[in-house]
Parts: sequence; C-alpha cells; structure tokens
Amino acid sequence: MLFILVVACWLCSMIVYGVSVPTGPLQSHLIGAFMRSSKSDLDCNQFDSDYDVLYHFPFQIMVNPISSNGKKSTAVMNGNGTLVVELQLRNQNTVPLSIFCLKNLLHLEIHNMLFSDGNSC
Repeated sequence: MLFILVVACWLCSMIVYGVSVPTGPLQSHLIGAFMRSSKSDLDCNQFDSDYDVLYHFPFQIMVNPISSNGKKSTAVMNGNGTLVVELQLRNQNTVPLSIFCLKNLLHLEIHNMLFSDGNSC
C-alpha cells in the first residue's frame, strides 16, 4: 500500500515540479530503468491522447470496465472520458515505461509484474 502511495505522489510531483527522484532503498525499485534510460527512450509527444498511450502498452487494457475479476489490467477514465485517472496493471511481463506519459493519473496499482530492471512487485 505504501508503495502505491509513494508512486502516486511521485507521479503527481512530476506534473508540477518535473521529475523528482526518491532517495534511500526505494529509489532503484521505484524508478527502475527510467533514470538509467536516455531521454530518447521515452517521448510522450508520440502519443496523441491517453487512449493512445494505453493502445501502445504491450498488453491489453480494459477501459472503464463494468466489473473486474481482479486478474486483468484496467484503466478508468475521467468524467468526460479523455484522461486516465486510475490504472491497475496486473499479471503482465513488465511495467511499460509509457505510464509516465499519463499526466493525470491519480491512482496506480501494480500487481504481480516486473519492472524493466528485474525487480518485482
């Protein structure tokens, strides 16, 4: 639970202050390959919308599901259906780096997945 709160706060701080780097033992687990990758690895300008970001994930995302069985990855859009505000990633190979392009994300859950540096969550 603490991990989710830390990631959500970190993502929110990126919107206002730019990328902030946590310190201590959580640093490498939270940011993984994000800080080790070059800026050319992540170009959010290549995406036209939050839907476009989700479309380019290497796995399928259920958008605004009526119900969820807790085994599939889901996204919840805001009231007018244009921005991802909640994201639950479950049981996939790796966390896509493009989640950092979802600038209005308020809630992030990651279950049973690997970060690109090999750490699991």
